Amino acid sequence: MDGEERIPFHSYITYEDAPPYTSSQAALLSRFTQLPTELQLRVLDFCSAPTLYRMMHISMLRNEAAKRFWSQPDTYYLVHARWLFSGGHAGYTCYDLSFMAYVQNVEIEYDPFCDNRIARVRGDDDYGVDYDKVRPFWRAFRTRFPRAKRVVFNKNWESWTPYDEPVAWTLKAIIETCPIDLEISAFALIEKSSGRGRRTVRPVAKNWHRVLFRLADDGRWREVTSSNFDRKTVLMPPKRFHGLVGEFKGILHRRDMIDLRKEGLRAIAIEALDRHYFWKEDPEPFHCPARGCHAYFEKAGQWTQHAAEAHMGDMLEAPPEILLRPVLQSLPRALQQDFEERKNNVIEGFEAEKGKLKKLFSDWNEEGGKKQRELERGFIHQLDNDEAWNTGVHVYNSALLREFRDMMDPRWAGY
Repeated sequence: MDGEERIPFHSYITYEDAPPYTSSQAALLSRFTQLPTELQLRVLDFCSAPTLYRMMHISMLRNEAAKRFWSQPDTYYLVHARWLFSGGHAGYTCYDLSFMAYVQNVEIEYDPFCDNRIARVRGDDDYGVDYDKVRPFWRAFRTRFPRAKRVVFNKNWESWTPYDEPVAWTLKAIIETCPIDLEISAFALIEKSSGRGRRTVRPVAKNWHRVLFRLADDGRWREVTSSNFDRKTVLMPPKRFHGLVGEFKGILHRRDMIDLRKEGLRAIAIEALDRHYFWKEDPEPFHCPARGCHAYFEKAGQWTQHAAEAHMGDMLEAPPEILLRPVLQSLPRALQQDFEERKNNVIEGFEAEKGKLKKLFSDWNEEGGKKQRELERGFIHQLDNDEAWNTGVHVYNSALLREFRDMMDPRWAGY
């Protein structure tokens, strides 16, 4: 969700400053495996995720390292609730399904689509939940995450609830109907000192905070944390993008990942400016770098909050090369160069995927229509025969086919 950290799996299992692998390290590892088993297991308890992941590939320690890797208490793997509501079909996710089978901690991104899908509201005093649409959610979850033990629903948006409770009644209904023995929490956005009822004035950012709740046996919400919920949210590794369908969806998936990097670059640059002025022995107040804005910041955190409240529209709409310019110009030269390199990598990556999509588009719209017919036949054949892209419906009713045709249409202008 907007503003929250997402860690690609390959980054999660990579050392930040990994030294090159040498023969001396191999010798140390060999000596480690000669230690008493009890001592080896004790050492594993203190290993980081990258180390455990590597130890999972050593035959003598594979099982014990895997137990500790998958049960890391502060690591959650992200999945979208709307995918589970739609049946959790292989064709509608770009993540590796075989990887999901090992995941124990799951973070479910709960967006407004979910409320709209299951809420039944006929008037101010007539509301409920369509349970026929909730049950498929848990069936899909149980199929895709058979080893899951802990679940966190991440709801990072405001929604009205008819009850005087901190978590929406729709989400409560989903949790109450879970047929599996799971530890389930709801990470909700809460307004301090808010009253019951619908909003009549614009919300103020500083009045909001995130709280982790768990549903008690008596049906009431119990606070688990009252300030924040510190965890690593990891994006699962992608599946293999083979065939024409894989080529098409691989392009879209990589573009989505580039968009996340773009959003992350904005957030990091804003935070870097705050730290440059205030995270030192003699803090320096400074003016907002945005053109025409005269805000003045005297304490750490003021600029970050101001950027989110006053310049949110710019942050969402402007490309990074425009938005970051005034921010970067206020940073030391070395940091400017680092961000410039990161920004260029993002732009180059996006343009590369755009070029691949345009190639498909050009082939589809080639004069005479021969390539279009070949591409469509290949796409349909793969949807009809490749389990990796099964959507649970007849191929001609597949949303993947509609998406492909729409994006190949000459009138489409989403590049």
